Amino acid sequence: MNNLRQLALSVEKGVLGGVTRPYLSRVSSQCSIISHKKLSQMSCSKCLTLENMNPAIKVMEYAVRGPLVIRAAEIEKELKESVLKLLISQTDGKKAGVMVPIPQYPLYSATISEFDMHLIGYYLDEASNWSLSLAELERALSAAKEHCEPRAIVVINPGNPTGQVLTRKNIEEIIKFAHKEKLFILADEATLDCVVTPLKESDPSYELFEREKSNVLNSLKERAKMVEEAFNACEGMSCNIVQGAMYAFPQIKIPPKAVEKAKALNQCPSVLYCFELLEQTGVCVVPGAGFGQVEGTYHFR
Repeated sequence: MNNLRQLALSVEKGVLGGVTRPYLSRVSSQCSIISHKKLSQMSCSKCLTLENMNPAIKVMEYAVRGPLVIRAAEIEKELKESVLKLLISQTDGKKAGVMVPIPQYPLYSATISEFDMHLIGYYLDEASNWSLSLAELERALSAAKEHCEPRAIVVINPGNPTGQVLTRKNIEEIIKFAHKEKLFILADEATLDCVVTPLKESDPSYELFEREKSNVLNSLKERAKMVEEAFNACEGMSCNIVQGAMYAFPQIKIPPKAVEKAKALNQCPSVLYCFELLEQTGVCVVPGAGFGQVEGTYHFR
């Protein structure tokens, strides 16, 4: 073994000038096989088996979940099913209705459709930076009661795809409205403080954390401002302030002839616009039609 190893080392260093290349390759392979076998034997001798294990160990058992934990999981499942049943069950033949902001994240409309529920759209006010109007909530709910039994209201904050942040006044209005109309509130919000305990001023890393957070937020704010200004500088485009998201939802003005072309192709004008943009510039955006928009307005995210 030692001779073979020395021979292989000599080969690597180029000491053997007279030995042919195939022979050197064969010698190296033999060394590798012998070393591998010896290593395998050494490894197997240290494997834990019934024969070499500590005789003081009488019983080995996996720590299985007890009946209490199993029952707790069953109760949790039953509660989830009960909540879902409360939301989707029909009343006197009327479908359950869910109020959803327009524009909205398509997952909500898809889920509502999957459970055979009725979508109650309430429109955000684009002219006021996508704010929420109490009058619009009442209008949407009143109109929907003829077709369904309203059960819940979805609140997306920050908005998706709009990126706006609701004011405290808006949030209070929503809570009071939901309480008055006996609606569940499905809050799609950023809830970091519920997952991570915020640092206190007495913590050693508090100052460093605050400084880093401030730097990151200021950087994001500058970029959001640049995006807003860039869109507003383009002819035929307008964009609200991007407050709490990594995306913007600008409105685009589409010429009447382009609108007619889209209708002839059985497409929404914003979809046609996004396809044309992709073909001509290579820039891919999401049409506003997928999120919902006021009739006669066109957007992309």
